[in-house]
Amino acid sequence: MSGLNTIKLYDGSSSAQVPTLADYQDAGILRITEITLAPTNSFIAKKAQSEKDTTAKVQSIVDAYRLVYNLADGVSNSAAEPTIAQYELLEIVGINTTEKKTLLGSILDVKAFSEISSFSQLQDLATAVNNVHTAAIGLRPSIIDMQRIGLLNVNDSNIAAVQGKLSTVNKSSIDTRLELTNLINTIVSQASAALSIIINYNGTLLTQTPSVSTYEDAGIFNVNTSRLSYVNSIIGTTETQSKNTVAEIQSIVNSCVKILGLADGIDNNGTGLAAVDYLAVGIPDEFVISQQKINLLNDILDIKMPSDVDSVSKLLTIAASSNRVISAPTSNQALTITDLENIGISGIDPISFPIFQQKINTLGASSIDTIAKINNLLTETETNYYNSLDIIKLYDGSTNSTIPVISDFSNIGVNGVTSQNIASINSALAIIPEEASDEPTEIQLIVNSYNSILSAADSIENDSGATLTADTYEQI
Repeated sequence: MSGLNTIKLYDGSSSAQVPTLADYQDAGILRITEITLAPTNSFIAKKAQSEKDTTAKVQSIVDAYRLVYNLADGVSNSAAEPTIAQYELLEIVGINTTEKKTLLGSILDVKAFSEISSFSQLQDLATAVNNVHTAAIGLRPSIIDMQRIGLLNVNDSNIAAVQGKLSTVNKSSIDTRLELTNLINTIVSQASAALSIIINYNGTLLTQTPSVSTYEDAGIFNVNTSRLSYVNSIIGTTETQSKNTVAEIQSIVNSCVKILGLADGIDNNGTGLAAVDYLAVGIPDEFVISQQKINLLNDILDIKMPSDVDSVSKLLTIAASSNRVISAPTSNQALTITDLENIGISGIDPISFPIFQQKINTLGASSIDTIAKINNLLTETETNYYNSLDIIKLYDGSTNSTIPVISDFSNIGVNGVTSQNIASINSALAIIPEEASDEPTEIQLIVNSYNSILSAADSIENDSGATLTADTYEQI
Protein backbone atom coordinates (compact mmCIF):
# COMPACT_ATOMS: atom_id res chain seq x y z
CA MET A 1 0.00 0.00 0.00
CA SER A 2 1.40 3.41 -0.92
CA GLY A 3 2.02 6.03 1.72
CA LEU A 4 -0.68 8.34 0.34
CA ASN A 5 -3.24 5.53 0.35
CA THR A 6 -2.40 4.70 3.98
CA ILE A 7 -2.94 8.35 4.89
CA LYS A 8 -6.20 8.53 2.92
CA LEU A 9 -7.65 5.41 4.62
CA TYR A 10 -6.62 6.35 8.16
CA ASP A 11 -9.67 7.18 10.31
CA GLY A 12 -8.30 6.75 13.81
CA SER A 13 -10.01 3.41 14.40
CA SER A 14 -8.17 0.51 15.97
CA SER A 15 -8.39 -1.46 12.72
CA ALA A 16 -6.88 1.28 10.58
CA GLN A 17 -3.18 1.28 9.70
CA VAL A 18 -1.49 4.26 11.36
CA PRO A 19 0.55 6.37 8.92
CA THR A 20 4.25 6.52 9.69
CA LEU A 21 6.80 9.18 8.90
CA ALA A 22 7.91 7.00 6.01
CA ASP A 23 4.34 7.01 4.63
CA TYR A 24 4.31 10.79 4.60
CA GLN A 25 7.74 10.90 2.96
CA ASP A 26 6.59 8.36 0.41
CA ALA A 27 3.60 10.59 -0.34
CA GLY A 28 5.93 13.53 -0.87
CA ILE A 29 4.80 15.39 2.25
CA LEU A 30 7.23 17.97 3.68
CA ARG A 31 7.62 19.67 7.05
CA ILE A 32 6.53 16.70 9.21
CA THR A 33 8.75 15.14 11.86
CA GLU A 34 8.61 12.39 14.44
CA ILE A 35 7.49 15.05 16.96
CA THR A 36 4.59 16.28 14.87
CA LEU A 37 3.63 12.87 13.45
CA ALA A 38 1.16 11.71 16.12
CA PRO A 39 -0.60 15.09 16.40
CA THR A 40 -0.84 15.36 12.63
CA ASN A 41 -2.38 11.88 12.44
CA SER A 42 -5.08 12.95 14.94
CA PHE A 43 -6.13 15.69 12.50
CA ILE A 44 -5.81 13.45 9.44
CA ALA A 45 -8.18 10.97 11.13
CA LYS A 46 -10.92 13.64 11.24
CA LYS A 47 -10.88 14.24 7.49
CA ALA A 48 -12.99 12.44 4.90
CA GLN A 49 -11.03 10.34 2.38
CA SER A 50 -11.87 12.77 -0.42
CA GLU A 51 -10.21 15.56 1.61
CA LYS A 52 -6.86 13.77 1.88
CA ASP A 53 -6.47 11.81 -1.36
CA THR A 54 -3.79 13.99 -2.92
CA THR A 55 -0.38 15.15 -1.82
CA ALA A 56 -1.50 18.78 -1.99
CA LYS A 57 -4.49 18.19 0.26
CA VAL A 58 -2.43 16.33 2.86
CA GLN A 59 0.33 18.93 2.70
CA SER A 60 -2.22 21.66 3.48
CA ILE A 61 -3.32 19.80 6.62
CA VAL A 62 0.29 19.22 7.69
CA ASP A 63 1.17 22.89 7.15
CA ALA A 64 -1.89 24.09 9.07
CA TYR A 65 -0.91 22.04 12.11
CA ARG A 66 2.75 23.05 11.67
CA LEU A 67 1.69 26.67 12.35
CA VAL A 68 0.02 25.56 15.58
CA TYR A 69 3.15 23.63 16.53
CA ASN A 70 5.42 26.60 15.79
CA LEU A 71 3.26 28.88 17.94
CA ALA A 72 3.16 26.55 20.92
CA ASP A 73 6.81 26.76 21.88
CA GLY A 74 6.11 28.05 25.39
CA VAL A 75 7.46 31.50 24.51
CA SER A 76 5.42 34.59 23.71
CA ASN A 77 7.11 35.52 20.46
CA SER A 78 4.21 36.23 18.08
CA ALA A 79 4.96 33.53 15.54
CA ALA A 80 2.71 33.23 12.49
CA GLU A 81 -0.72 31.90 13.36
CA PRO A 82 -3.21 29.78 11.41
CA THR A 83 -5.96 31.47 9.45
CA ILE A 84 -9.67 30.85 9.93
CA ALA A 85 -9.58 28.65 6.83
CA GLN A 86 -6.71 26.61 8.23
CA TYR A 87 -8.59 25.98 11.49
CA GLU A 88 -11.50 24.80 9.36
CA LEU A 89 -9.09 22.59 7.43
CA LEU A 90 -8.07 21.01 10.74
CA GLU A 91 -11.78 20.43 11.51
CA ILE A 92 -11.56 22.83 14.46
CA VAL A 93 -15.03 24.21 15.22
CA GLY A 94 -15.81 27.67 16.63
CA ILE A 95 -13.05 29.86 15.21
CA ASN A 96 -15.12 31.79 12.68
CA THR A 97 -14.21 35.45 13.32
CA THR A 98 -11.01 37.43 13.21
CA GLU A 99 -11.31 38.24 16.94
CA LYS A 100 -11.58 34.57 17.87
CA LYS A 101 -8.70 33.62 15.56
CA THR A 102 -6.48 36.34 17.03
CA LEU A 103 -7.33 35.40 20.61
CA LEU A 104 -6.66 31.70 20.01
CA GLY A 105 -3.40 32.56 18.30
CA SER A 106 -2.20 34.64 21.24
CA ILE A 107 -3.16 31.83 23.64
CA LEU A 108 -1.33 29.22 21.54
CA ASP A 109 1.71 31.50 21.52
CA VAL A 110 2.34 30.78 25.21
CA LYS A 111 1.33 27.12 25.23
CA ALA A 112 3.73 24.21 25.35
CA PHE A 113 3.67 21.52 22.69
CA SER A 114 2.28 19.00 25.20
CA GLU A 115 -0.84 21.17 25.50
CA ILE A 116 -1.70 21.08 21.77
CA SER A 117 -0.43 17.65 20.74
CA SER A 118 -3.81 16.27 19.63
CA PHE A 119 -6.98 17.30 17.86
CA SER A 120 -8.99 17.16 21.11
CA GLN A 121 -6.60 19.50 22.93
CA LEU A 122 -6.74 22.12 20.18
CA GLN A 123 -10.52 21.78 19.90
CA ASP A 124 -10.88 22.25 23.67
CA LEU A 125 -8.93 25.50 23.42
CA ALA A 126 -10.99 26.63 20.45
CA THR A 127 -14.20 25.83 22.34
CA ALA A 128 -13.00 27.88 25.29
CA VAL A 129 -12.23 30.84 23.02
CA ASN A 130 -15.59 30.49 21.28
CA ASN A 131 -17.42 30.41 24.62
CA VAL A 132 -15.63 33.57 25.76
CA HIS A 133 -16.58 35.42 22.59
CA THR A 134 -20.17 34.17 22.34
CA ALA A 135 -21.04 34.57 26.04
CA ALA A 136 -23.75 37.08 25.14
CA ILE A 137 -25.79 34.44 23.34
CA GLY A 138 -25.64 31.78 26.01
CA LEU A 139 -22.43 29.80 25.42
CA ARG A 140 -20.92 30.96 28.68
CA PRO A 141 -17.36 29.89 29.43
CA SER A 142 -16.87 27.46 32.27
CA ILE A 143 -14.16 27.34 34.91
CA ILE A 144 -12.49 24.59 32.86
CA ASP A 145 -12.59 26.81 29.77
CA MET A 146 -10.83 29.58 31.65
CA GLN A 147 -8.25 27.18 33.07
CA ARG A 148 -7.50 25.86 29.58
CA ILE A 149 -6.89 29.40 28.42
CA GLY A 150 -4.53 29.83 31.38
CA LEU A 151 -6.70 31.97 33.65
CA LEU A 152 -6.32 30.04 36.89
CA ASN A 153 -7.87 32.68 39.17
CA VAL A 154 -11.41 31.91 37.97
CA ASN A 155 -13.25 29.66 40.41
CA ASP A 156 -16.67 28.91 41.88
CA SER A 157 -16.78 32.22 43.75
CA ASN A 158 -16.34 34.39 40.66
CA ILE A 159 -17.29 32.39 37.55
CA ALA A 160 -20.80 33.89 37.53
CA ALA A 161 -19.31 37.40 37.60
CA VAL A 162 -16.90 36.49 34.80
CA GLN A 163 -19.72 35.07 32.70
CA GLY A 164 -21.92 38.08 33.31
CA LYS A 165 -19.28 40.65 32.37
CA LEU A 166 -18.13 38.72 29.31
CA SER A 167 -21.70 38.72 28.01
CA THR A 168 -21.64 42.53 27.80
CA VAL A 169 -18.08 43.37 26.78
CA ASN A 170 -17.13 44.39 23.25
CA LYS A 171 -15.38 41.33 21.87
CA SER A 172 -12.85 43.39 19.95
CA SER A 173 -11.49 44.49 23.33
CA ILE A 174 -10.59 40.92 24.27
CA ASP A 175 -9.06 39.54 21.10
CA THR A 176 -5.67 38.94 22.69
CA ARG A 177 -4.63 36.87 25.66
CA LEU A 178 -3.26 39.97 27.46
CA GLU A 179 -6.50 41.90 27.03
CA LEU A 180 -8.57 38.96 28.23
CA THR A 181 -6.24 38.36 31.18
CA ASN A 182 -6.40 42.01 32.27
CA LEU A 183 -10.20 42.02 32.04
CA ILE A 184 -10.56 38.78 34.00
CA ASN A 185 -8.20 40.04 36.71
CA THR A 186 -10.34 43.17 37.08
CA ILE A 187 -13.56 41.15 37.21
CA VAL A 188 -12.15 38.73 39.78
CA SER A 189 -10.96 41.58 41.99
CA GLN A 190 -14.30 43.39 41.81
CA ALA A 191 -16.22 40.16 42.43
CA SER A 192 -14.23 39.46 45.58
CA ALA A 193 -14.83 42.95 46.97
CA ALA A 194 -18.53 42.89 46.08
CA LEU A 195 -19.10 39.46 47.57
CA SER A 196 -17.49 40.61 50.80
CA ILE A 197 -19.88 43.58 50.99
CA ILE A 198 -22.93 41.36 50.50
CA ILE A 199 -21.79 38.72 52.98
CA ASN A 200 -21.03 41.28 55.69
CA TYR A 201 -24.18 43.37 55.21
CA ASN A 202 -26.42 43.11 58.28
CA GLY A 203 -28.96 45.82 57.57
CA THR A 204 -27.36 48.42 59.85
CA LEU A 205 -25.40 51.59 59.17
CA LEU A 206 -22.30 49.80 60.45
CA THR A 207 -22.04 47.83 57.21
CA GLN A 208 -21.93 48.98 53.59
CA THR A 209 -25.26 48.65 51.80
CA PRO A 210 -25.04 46.63 48.57
CA SER A 211 -26.10 48.45 45.38
CA VAL A 212 -27.33 47.00 42.11
CA SER A 213 -23.78 47.21 40.77
CA THR A 214 -22.50 45.41 43.87
CA TYR A 215 -24.65 42.42 43.03
CA GLU A 216 -23.65 42.63 39.36
CA ASP A 217 -19.94 42.75 40.25
CA ALA A 218 -20.38 39.70 42.49
CA GLY A 219 -22.07 37.80 39.68
CA ILE A 220 -25.52 37.88 41.30
CA PHE A 221 -28.31 38.34 38.79
CA ASN A 222 -31.97 39.47 38.90
CA VAL A 223 -31.36 42.43 41.21
CA ASN A 224 -32.58 45.74 39.78
CA THR A 225 -33.51 49.12 41.25
CA SER A 226 -37.11 48.08 41.94
CA ARG A 227 -36.04 44.93 43.79
CA LEU A 228 -32.91 46.22 45.51
CA SER A 229 -34.51 47.44 48.74
CA TYR A 230 -36.42 44.21 49.29
CA VAL A 231 -33.46 41.99 48.41
CA ASN A 232 -31.24 43.95 50.82
CA SER A 233 -33.86 43.65 53.58
CA ILE A 234 -33.72 39.87 53.28
CA ILE A 235 -29.94 39.70 52.75
CA GLY A 236 -29.42 42.00 55.73
CA THR A 237 -31.42 39.74 58.04
CA THR A 238 -29.97 36.45 56.79
CA GLU A 239 -27.32 34.77 58.95
CA THR A 240 -23.82 35.10 57.51
CA GLN A 241 -23.30 31.34 57.32
CA SER A 242 -26.32 31.11 55.02
CA LYS A 243 -25.06 33.70 52.50
CA ASN A 244 -21.31 33.18 52.21
CA THR A 245 -21.22 31.86 48.65
CA VAL A 246 -22.42 33.24 45.33
CA ALA A 247 -24.71 30.22 44.90
CA GLU A 248 -26.39 30.78 48.28
CA ILE A 249 -26.88 34.50 47.63
CA GLN A 250 -28.24 33.83 44.14
CA SER A 251 -30.73 31.36 45.62
CA ILE A 252 -31.85 34.01 48.12
CA VAL A 253 -32.26 36.59 45.35
CA ASN A 254 -34.21 34.15 43.19
CA SER A 255 -36.53 33.47 46.12
CA CYS A 256 -36.93 37.20 46.76
CA VAL A 257 -37.99 37.73 43.15
CA LYS A 258 -40.62 35.01 43.51
CA ILE A 259 -41.83 36.38 46.85
CA LEU A 260 -42.20 39.86 45.38
CA GLY A 261 -44.16 38.40 42.50
CA LEU A 262 -46.50 36.67 44.95
CA ALA A 263 -46.74 39.22 47.80
CA ASP A 264 -48.16 42.05 45.73
CA GLY A 265 -51.13 42.75 48.00
CA ILE A 266 -53.53 41.24 45.47
CA ASP A 267 -55.20 37.88 45.93
CA ASN A 268 -54.60 36.76 42.37
CA ASN A 269 -53.19 33.25 42.74
CA GLY A 270 -49.71 34.29 41.70
CA THR A 271 -46.97 31.79 40.97
CA GLY A 272 -46.12 30.00 44.18
CA LEU A 273 -42.75 29.12 45.65
CA ALA A 274 -41.30 25.64 45.97
CA ALA A 275 -39.80 24.22 49.14
CA VAL A 276 -36.28 25.03 47.92
CA ASP A 277 -37.24 28.70 47.54
CA TYR A 278 -38.42 28.93 51.13
CA LEU A 279 -35.36 27.09 52.42
CA ALA A 280 -33.14 29.63 50.64
CA VAL A 281 -34.57 32.51 52.71
CA GLY A 282 -34.24 30.69 56.01
CA ILE A 283 -37.61 28.95 56.39
CA PRO A 284 -37.07 25.65 58.28
CA ASP A 285 -37.63 22.43 56.39
CA GLU A 286 -40.37 21.32 58.80
CA PHE A 287 -42.51 24.30 57.69
CA VAL A 288 -42.48 23.27 54.00
CA ILE A 289 -42.06 19.51 54.24
CA SER A 290 -45.40 18.69 52.59
CA GLN A 291 -47.28 20.06 49.60
CA GLN A 292 -50.19 21.11 51.85
CA LYS A 293 -47.83 23.24 53.95
CA ILE A 294 -46.37 24.82 50.81
CA ASN A 295 -49.86 25.42 49.39
CA LEU A 296 -51.03 27.27 52.50
CA LEU A 297 -47.86 29.35 52.80
CA ASN A 298 -48.09 30.34 49.14
CA ASP A 299 -51.75 31.28 49.56
CA ILE A 300 -50.86 33.41 52.59
CA LEU A 301 -48.09 35.28 50.76
CA ASP A 302 -50.47 35.90 47.85
CA ILE A 303 -52.46 38.35 49.99
CA LYS A 304 -49.48 39.97 51.70
CA MET A 305 -47.75 43.24 50.85
CA PRO A 306 -43.97 43.43 50.33
CA SER A 307 -43.69 45.28 53.65
CA ASP A 308 -45.29 42.28 55.39
CA VAL A 309 -42.46 40.00 54.30
CA ASP A 310 -39.41 42.26 54.11
CA SER A 311 -37.30 40.50 56.72
CA VAL A 312 -36.42 36.95 57.57
CA SER A 313 -38.06 37.36 61.00
CA LYS A 314 -41.36 38.44 59.41
CA LEU A 315 -41.26 35.51 57.02
CA LEU A 316 -40.48 33.15 59.90
CA THR A 317 -43.41 34.47 61.96
CA ILE A 318 -45.81 33.92 59.08
CA ALA A 319 -44.36 30.52 58.25
CA ALA A 320 -44.48 29.38 61.89
CA SER A 321 -48.14 30.35 62.23
CA SER A 322 -48.95 28.74 58.90
CA ASN A 323 -47.25 25.57 60.06
CA ARG A 324 -49.23 25.55 63.34
CA VAL A 325 -52.49 25.92 61.41
CA ILE A 326 -51.80 23.17 58.88
CA SER A 327 -50.35 20.91 61.60
CA ALA A 328 -53.24 21.41 64.04
CA PRO A 329 -54.94 18.08 63.23
CA THR A 330 -51.82 16.10 64.15
CA SER A 331 -50.06 18.24 66.74
CA ASN A 332 -50.68 18.91 70.40
CA GLN A 333 -49.87 22.61 70.05
CA ALA A 334 -52.86 24.89 70.64
CA LEU A 335 -53.81 27.14 67.77
CA THR A 336 -54.28 30.80 68.71
CA ILE A 337 -56.14 33.77 67.26
CA THR A 338 -52.73 35.40 66.78
CA ASP A 339 -51.71 32.54 64.50
CA LEU A 340 -54.68 33.24 62.25
CA GLU A 341 -54.03 36.97 62.31
CA ASN A 342 -50.41 36.34 61.32
CA ILE A 343 -51.51 34.50 58.21
CA GLY A 344 -53.87 37.31 57.19
CA ILE A 345 -57.24 36.38 58.72
CA SER A 346 -58.98 39.12 60.70
CA GLY A 347 -62.30 39.66 62.47
CA ILE A 348 -62.08 36.38 64.35
CA ASP A 349 -64.87 35.83 66.92
CA PRO A 350 -63.15 34.92 70.21
CA ILE A 351 -66.32 33.33 71.65
CA SER A 352 -66.76 30.70 68.95
CA PHE A 353 -63.00 30.30 68.35
CA PRO A 354 -62.61 27.38 70.84
CA ILE A 355 -65.18 25.45 68.77
CA PHE A 356 -63.09 26.21 65.65
CA GLN A 357 -60.04 24.86 67.50
CA GLN A 358 -61.88 21.64 68.23
CA LYS A 359 -63.21 21.31 64.68
CA ILE A 360 -59.89 21.94 62.94
CA ASN A 361 -58.31 19.15 64.96
CA THR A 362 -60.63 16.67 63.30
CA LEU A 363 -59.78 17.65 59.72
CA GLY A 364 -57.06 16.58 57.30
CA ALA A 365 -54.41 19.03 56.10
CA SER A 366 -55.98 19.17 52.63
CA SER A 367 -59.13 20.68 54.18
CA ILE A 368 -57.26 23.71 55.52
CA ASP A 369 -54.46 24.34 53.00
CA THR A 370 -55.85 27.65 51.67
CA ILE A 371 -56.99 30.90 53.28
CA ALA A 372 -60.41 30.45 51.66
CA LYS A 373 -60.90 27.03 53.25
CA ILE A 374 -59.92 28.33 56.69
CA ASN A 375 -62.16 31.40 56.33
CA ASN A 376 -65.07 29.21 55.28
CA LEU A 377 -64.52 26.97 58.29
CA LEU A 378 -64.39 29.98 60.61
CA THR A 379 -67.56 31.45 59.14
CA GLU A 380 -69.37 28.13 59.31
CA THR A 381 -68.28 27.57 62.90
CA GLU A 382 -69.32 31.05 64.02
CA THR A 383 -72.69 30.90 62.22
CA ASN A 384 -73.49 27.45 63.56
CA TYR A 385 -72.45 28.49 67.06
CA TYR A 386 -74.82 31.42 67.36
CA ASN A 387 -77.66 29.72 65.48
CA SER A 388 -77.47 26.63 67.68
CA LEU A 389 -77.12 28.69 70.87
CA ASP A 390 -80.29 30.60 69.94
CA ILE A 391 -82.17 27.35 69.25
CA ILE A 392 -81.18 25.89 72.63
CA LYS A 393 -81.76 28.93 74.82
CA LEU A 394 -85.07 29.80 73.12
CA TYR A 395 -86.46 26.29 73.25
CA ASP A 396 -89.57 26.21 75.44
CA GLY A 397 -91.23 23.03 74.26
CA SER A 398 -93.86 24.86 72.25
CA THR A 399 -94.60 24.22 68.61
CA ASN A 400 -93.27 27.69 67.84
CA SER A 401 -89.74 26.83 69.01
CA THR A 402 -87.17 24.70 67.17
CA ILE A 403 -86.27 21.44 68.88
CA PRO A 404 -82.51 21.22 69.53
CA VAL A 405 -80.70 18.31 67.89
CA ILE A 406 -77.38 16.70 68.83
CA SER A 407 -75.41 18.85 66.34
CA ASP A 408 -76.73 22.01 68.03
CA PHE A 409 -75.03 21.00 71.24
CA SER A 410 -71.77 20.06 69.52
CA ASN A 411 -71.87 23.37 67.59
CA ILE A 412 -71.51 25.25 70.87
CA GLY A 413 -69.02 22.83 72.39
CA VAL A 414 -71.38 21.03 74.76
CA ASN A 415 -70.55 17.35 75.24
CA GLY A 416 -72.48 14.39 76.58
CA VAL A 417 -75.63 14.70 74.49
CA THR A 418 -76.60 11.44 72.75
CA SER A 419 -79.57 9.95 70.99
CA GLN A 420 -80.47 8.20 74.26
CA ASN A 421 -80.63 11.34 76.42
CA ILE A 422 -81.41 14.24 74.12
CA ALA A 423 -85.17 13.99 74.61
CA SER A 424 -84.78 14.15 78.38
CA ILE A 425 -82.31 17.04 78.18
CA ASN A 426 -84.64 18.95 75.87
CA SER A 427 -87.51 18.41 78.28
CA ALA A 428 -85.38 20.04 80.99
CA LEU A 429 -84.37 22.90 78.74
CA ALA A 430 -88.01 23.56 77.88
CA ILE A 431 -88.79 24.57 81.46
CA ILE A 432 -85.50 26.30 82.28
CA PRO A 433 -85.58 30.10 81.93
CA GLU A 434 -83.70 31.54 78.94
CA GLU A 435 -81.30 33.46 81.14
CA ALA A 436 -80.23 30.18 82.74
CA SER A 437 -79.37 28.55 79.40
CA ASP A 438 -77.90 31.31 77.28
CA GLU A 439 -74.24 30.31 77.77
CA PRO A 440 -72.55 27.04 76.70
CA THR A 441 -71.17 26.63 80.23
CA GLU A 442 -74.70 26.80 81.69
CA ILE A 443 -75.99 24.33 79.13
CA GLN A 444 -73.09 21.98 79.84
CA LEU A 445 -73.97 22.01 83.54
CA ILE A 446 -77.56 21.12 82.68
CA VAL A 447 -76.42 18.21 80.50
CA ASN A 448 -73.94 17.01 83.13
CA SER A 449 -76.60 17.17 85.86
CA TYR A 450 -79.15 15.28 83.81
CA ASN A 451 -76.59 12.62 82.91
CA SER A 452 -75.73 12.23 86.61
CA ILE A 453 -79.41 11.68 87.45
CA LEU A 454 -79.80 9.18 84.60
CA SER A 455 -76.68 7.36 85.77
CA ALA A 456 -78.00 7.10 89.31
CA ALA A 457 -81.45 5.99 88.19
CA ASP A 458 -80.31 2.58 86.91
CA SER A 459 -83.09 0.54 88.61
CA ILE A 460 -80.51 -1.12 90.85
CA GLU A 461 -80.11 -0.36 94.55
CA ASN A 462 -76.33 -0.50 94.65
CA ASP A 463 -75.26 2.98 95.77
CA SER A 464 -72.62 2.83 93.06
CA GLY A 465 -74.22 5.50 90.91
CA ALA A 466 -73.24 9.15 90.89
CA THR A 467 -73.72 11.07 94.12
CA LEU A 468 -76.40 13.66 93.53
CA THR A 469 -76.25 17.03 95.23
CA ALA A 470 -78.64 19.89 95.62
CA ASP A 471 -76.72 21.71 92.89
CA THR A 472 -77.33 18.79 90.53
CA TYR A 473 -81.07 19.05 90.98
CA GLU A 474 -80.97 22.84 90.89
CA GLN A 475 -79.40 22.82 87.42
CA ILE A 476 -82.53 21.14 85.99
